[in-house]
Amino acid sequence: MGTRGPAPTPTQLLHLRGSWRAKQRGAEPKPRRTRPRPPASLSDDARKVFLALARQLHAQQVAVGIDAQSLARYSDLLVDYWKAAEFVAKHGAVYVVRGKPGKDGEPAQAVGFRVYPQMALKLGLASELLRLEREFGLTPSARTRVEVEVAPVAALDFNYFGGGGVE
Repeated sequence: MGTRGPAPTPTQLLHLRGSWRAKQRGAEPKPRRTRPRPPASLSDDARKVFLALARQLHAQQVAVGIDAQSLARYSDLLVDYWKAAEFVAKHGAVYVVRGKPGKDGEPAQAVGFRVYPQMALKLGLASELLRLEREFGLTPSARTRVEVEVAPVAALDFNYFGGGGVE
């Protein structure tokens, strides 16, 4: 059974907000800020997804080295999703189920339709991918919930009315 309620706010974020709850928590792990490295077990396609995603998320200070397993799982699932989506695009979502051939060699009549297993797989993977995308802030609404420390930008020495500064 999963945990109940919304995910807890990181202690550092509570501290930046000035919340009293930041003082109530024990020490929270602080992983090293290294870029995630792909596991050797990833397929070539999943490795490409992993490297592109890890580069972007690390640059945004969202993912660090310890997140490699989660990113690998996401990359693997995404490649499987693409394969299932490709099958469904080519063959459709359902197929015709035919009954037994009739007497005197008459062709079998269509009895109904069934959903391809790839369609069910595609739907299941889409749900799991969305869950992982929310964890890493990969959807527009999830990005509004992700906050990272931003280094202050140095002020430019610029005089709008002339007299020196940056040209």
